[in-house]
Amino acid sequence: MADSTAWDAAKAEYGGTVARRHAHPHCRFQMNSMRMHERLNTVVLDTSRTLTDELNTTPQDMAFIGVHQVAVRDVEETYTGRFGMPRDRMILTLSEHGNAASASLPLQLSRALESGMAGPGDIVALMGLAAGASAGLMVLRL
Repeated sequence: MADSTAWDAAKAEYGGTVARRHAHPHCRFQMNSMRMHERLNTVVLDTSRTLTDELNTTPQDMAFIGVHQVAVRDVEETYTGRFGMPRDRMILTLSEHGNAASASLPLQLSRALESGMAGPGDIVALMGLAAGASAGLMVLRL
């Protein structure tokens, strides 16, 4: 699912940071973090609910849920708070690795497999986010 209505909440115009040497006032990354946070919350909820409804499943059915981790607040407020993802089925990697962007999903899945949280036959979910605002959710059986 992608929702571009908030595209201007996070943008790099005129060639982005590569064009910075051209002294144009808009040739840098600009972000309205509050608007971006609000849109991503909505996209996360919409994407999650749509897919879980289509699959006739809930977050409680999943052994492990990997989510794009930008801030602990997002994990607590959006994923566990607003969507109701069980916190005990998530692995927080922010404190040790920081914002690893899209690499955080395979990192979390690897940790879930190593720890025994998830294994063959289990249902797991992976959710990634992108500025704009876009969200992708994959539910799979290991």
